[in-house]
Amino acid sequence: MLHTRRLFTLCLLATLSAASAAATPCWHGVWRGQVGSYPVTACLQGDNDPPLGLYYYHKHLNPIQLQAQDEHPQSPSRWQEGEGGARWQAVAVGSDGVLRGQWQLKGKSLAIELQRVAFNGAEPCLSDAFNAALETPPKFKSKLAQWHGQSYLQVWLAGSDSDNELRRIVVAAKPGDTPTLTAEVRARLLADAKEQAECIRYTQLYHGQQGYLSRTSRPELITASWYVEENNSGDYCGGAHPNYGTSYQTYRRGQAKPVEVWRWLNAKAVRQDGQLFKIEAPLRRLLSQAWAEVQQEGCESVGDETESWDVYPTANGLAFMPYLPHAMFACTNNAVISYRQLAPLLSSEGQAAINSMKAELR
Repeated sequence: MLHTRRLFTLCLLATLSAASAAATPCWHGVWRGQVGSYPVTACLQGDNDPPLGLYYYHKHLNPIQLQAQDEHPQSPSRWQEGEGGARWQAVAVGSDGVLRGQWQLKGKSLAIELQRVAFNGAEPCLSDAFNAALETPPKFKSKLAQWHGQSYLQVWLAGSDSDNELRRIVVAAKPGDTPTLTAEVRARLLADAKEQAECIRYTQLYHGQQGYLSRTSRPELITASWYVEENNSGDYCGGAHPNYGTSYQTYRRGQAKPVEVWRWLNAKAVRQDGQLFKIEAPLRRLLSQAWAEVQQEGCESVGDETESWDVYPTANGLAFMPYLPHAMFACTNNAVISYRQLAPLLSSEGQAAINSMKAELR
């Protein structure tokens, strides 16, 4: 017991000295060693109130949240595993730089002995050093598929489950060409993987549960010169509720940048306001009529009142999908206005694009 008190005193003195120099506590960091005979990796963060941490057994790779229990958060010697879990008692860093303590649960006690590990960034529990063993390195897989006779490539990152699916599509520049993984799609998937990892890391640390994030794409339309991509997302990275969303992007085949379909409509239909396009009365009337055909009970006002819409071409007309707050997410639907109805509201760019698309769909 005297040995434990001495270690704690050394850590406290080091912490008080560090505090005067605006440094982090001596236990702040990533640690690797053993709980009893079981290899573990842990992280403890001194920049939270109360301080937080995580650790996992190398055999199971299942992070367990830790929360400091002491009144003086700069020198906590007790950490609690979630609610009703084990406790880390008499935790302290000695003059040899080793973090020691006791793991205790229901009368069972195991010695904790951990060595410091270098980490990147400011937050140990969000670092690669702590999380590398928990995450699968990105590995691309692909499969050729068909959309109404047109080939495209499905590309995804292996190792994900349904909640953490990362999947994109590639359409070749010309019909008949074999689609292959492009630099743009590869970069999108790697960005998705980074966002997913950050989400899962953050949720585990600050909410004590497993977060998730998915980003997937599928073809909505493919012609000889055009294609439309439906993008779906779902995530829970902390907060009051999960988030879900759908959006559409229209492309000329062979071009990496999507087309701004709103520019297919003339000044009678829309008015540009900064980055947004405001719907004018003639288009609003058509949109309200189209919405009346697809609305659900309790969603009647969407067609008349919603200002934010996504727009994309279909075989029969332009489809409009409202962007709605979470409370009205169930009202999300797509209203289609025929190209015949839209004829007086099309710009020259839009008329040319739609004529091209319609000819290729015959």
